[in-house]
Parts: sequence; structure tokens; C-alpha cells
Amino acid sequence: MVGISVAALIGFFAIWYGTFPDPGDSKSLMYKLWKAGLYHLDNGHASMGMIQDPNRESIVLGKTETELTARFGRLATADEVMPGLGDYAREREKAGQRVRYIRGTAWLIVFGKNDKAIELRLVKG
Repeated sequence: MVGISVAALIGFFAIWYGTFPDPGDSKSLMYKLWKAGLYHLDNGHASMGMIQDPNRESIVLGKTETELTARFGRLATADEVMPGLGDYAREREKAGQRVRYIRGTAWLIVFGKNDKAIELRLVKG
């Protein structure tokens, strides 16, 4: 009986992986495992999955910069991103907000007074 259960479980995950093989798909097994903190995805694939994920804010909001650095690697400043993205970040900084980007992506994170993320925005430059 245990063997049948294990085989069914393996079959379930194999079908799931086969149906959604792209790690950048928010429905893929790799993305779900990454979101749960059980698998490492590069920022490019994670970013693609986040675009499709209706619950993407839960990955970022309420987290400190230290926690987000542990998940995404060092976050980028306005001076380290493409000009259009950097300009948008500098506008937010002039308004008194502390912002960072997930490196290699257009995902902007705004930090509140308690140093926790309060906004996640995909900037289209």
C-alpha cells in the first residue's frame, strides 16, 4: 500500500513538472518550491513567475532588506539599474522613500519607516 502511495505521489509530481516545465511559470513546480523557500531560482526566472503570480506581494511585503537580500541576493540601488528604472527610483527617493530593485529585474521595492517592504511594483521603463 505504501509503494502505491509513493508511486502515485511521484506520478503526480512528474505530471506537474511535465505540464509546467518552465521554471519562470508561476504554476511550475520549481517556482512553487522557490516561493516556499525550498528551491533556488535565478532572479530572471523568479521575476517571470512573479509577473504571473497573483500573490506575488506575499514574497516581498513585510520583509526587511536583509530578508530580501537572503532570497534575491544584493538589491540594486537607482544608480545600478537601467536609466529609465533609475529615474523612477530617484523620483521616489526625492519623495522621501527608500527604494531598491531586485537585481537584474524591473521589480521595485519600497521600504517603509519600519525598514520593511511596503510596496512591490513592476516598473515599465
